[in-house]
Amino acid sequence: MKKDKVRVEEQAFSQAQIESYLDFKSYDEASPQFVMLEKAYRVMPLEFFEKFLDAFVAKGYDLNAKNVDGDTMLELMKPNTAFTEYSNAIQSRVA
Repeated sequence: MKKDKVRVEEQAFSQAQIESYLDFKSYDEASPQFVMLEKAYRVMPLEFFEKFLDAFVAKGYDLNAKNVDGDTMLELMKPNTAFTEYSNAIQSRVA
């Protein structure tokens, strides 16, 4: 990492910041809801990702939304065993 870069760990997210992830758009054939899930997964610590998921589900969004290859976020996360807490958080909310 460059010396002028600071690694951000355990960044806190306000409720407004969490909800801002519910407004992402898709610029290809991926479901916009998939894009929202992916972006939140990539930047949020687990505590805030779970809050995001609660807001996502409350809006009636689909946790099984797919990317352009037809994969769900959960399917893409399964091989990454280092982050099973994230996949468990989604799995526990899938209807």
